Amino acid sequence: MGSDDTPPSTAASFAVIGVEELRFTALQQGYAYWNSLRGARAFPAREQLQPRCIATLLTNLILIRVLDHGLDFEYRIVGDEVSRAYRSQLNLRRLSEVGKEMPTAATYWGDVYRDICKNRKPWAVRYSPGLDGEGHFSEAEAVLLPLGPSDDEVDHILTFGKRVYLAR
Repeated sequence: MGSDDTPPSTAASFAVIGVEELRFTALQQGYAYWNSLRGARAFPAREQLQPRCIATLLTNLILIRVLDHGLDFEYRIVGDEVSRAYRSQLNLRRLSEVGKEMPTAATYWGDVYRDICKNRKPWAVRYSPGLDGEGHFSEAEAVLLPLGPSDDEVDHILTFGKRVYLAR
């Protein structure tokens, strides 16, 4: 965000960051939980998730199911903070459907999700939709974590996100 004399930027920005650069406790805790589940594997299986173990993080959580080997994605669980940020009901909707309402965000996130499926590695990002963008927040961070039955297949993506809102 800008200083008192400089308004925040209205341009969208996206930057890949290291997980060690995550600023928000909820994201750090989400990553630590995922890391604890995976053990010696590259990533844990969806079935290993226990919501009661991360109850305080559920508002920041998105669970995405991979469809047709990454041709589309379905938002299975979407926390309240995410729904509030995008002012849209995303639960049980496909990314291809959401893209009709939010084309810029859907294109970006689709590329990220496909990269996670292909490379089977976590992503951490810092981004801003801009004040005239598709989100209703000024800046955000997210950590996106692969899940799957084996180290060779990603069938879900677990995301923890945190947004910063401008005072109105």
